[in-house]
Amino acid sequence: MVKAKTYVWVTCGAALILITAGYLYGTAFCDWAVFHPSSAQAISAIVVAIFTVALTLTSVLQWWAARRSSDVLLALERPLIALRMFELEGRNSELGGDTANWFITLRFKNVGKSAAFFEDFSVNIVEKNSLGKKPVYTGEFSKLGLPFVIEAGQEFTPTPEKFGPGGRKGTFVVVGRITYKDVAGVSHKTGFAVEVASYMPAGGPYGGSEYNYHT
Repeated sequence: MVKAKTYVWVTCGAALILITAGYLYGTAFCDWAVFHPSSAQAISAIVVAIFTVALTLTSVLQWWAARRSSDVLLALERPLIALRMFELEGRNSELGGDTANWFITLRFKNVGKSAAFFEDFSVNIVEKNSLGKKPVYTGEFSKLGLPFVIEAGQEFTPTPEKFGPGGRKGTFVVVGRITYKDVAGVSHKTGFAVEVASYMPAGGPYGGSEYNYHT
């Protein structure tokens, strides 16, 4: 926003300088043109061309500054879906050993300033040792439901709320991505990853910006 305003002021300043120069030298040029009509016509044509180019450049700069201001405003007013928290719950303490005996509940919130329109939700529970540098979204739990319209400030939980690895053995990571649109139809994505210990219902974030991101 600050840069856009700076360009507008520079453009207005350039226009003011041109107008002032025309005013200061206008009278002298008119006196000289009385005695040199042919040269005056040629110079007048050149001046008109210069002013035309200057006016065109001024219009382009103003359009570009207005567009930057609009882009900045849209970025500030966009929705932003974030994983607010997750809850883990023991499933069956009698399974024992390295069996993944837990359920997880994901709670999200639109922390942006406008409504989000749901497009797609993909969640996988993947064994940690099989993960690569980048996530792969296969939609293992793609049938989890989300509200179609997510208002600014709204908190929500996919339904059914609880899901888990089904008693498989190992350490797992819950990898997911929500895709949604803003009011202008621009698509955004939120990626998240939660690692869960195999021996107890405890976990924390997994991976870096490849797995956890907002676009």
